[in-house]
Amino acid sequence: MIYFTTLPIVLSTVGAFVLGALWYSPILFQKFWLIGEGVTKGDIPKRSVSYMVRTSIYALIAHGCIA
Repeated sequence: MIYFTTLPIVLSTVGAFVLGALWYSPILFQKFWLIGEGVTKGDIPKRSVSYMVRTSIYALIAHGCIA
């Protein structure tokens, strides 16, 4: 029987989301990422709440599959 707990899966999902948000934020590497992509800050489309929820659900599923 396969046994796993949901708490580590949820925590890893939240951690990955927070780390990604920080990684691409102006606090860390947004400037370098924009230069590398060849776009300006105005070119980045605004992300909706539903986009962020879908991304979090996908990450939760992926972390669950890895566990």
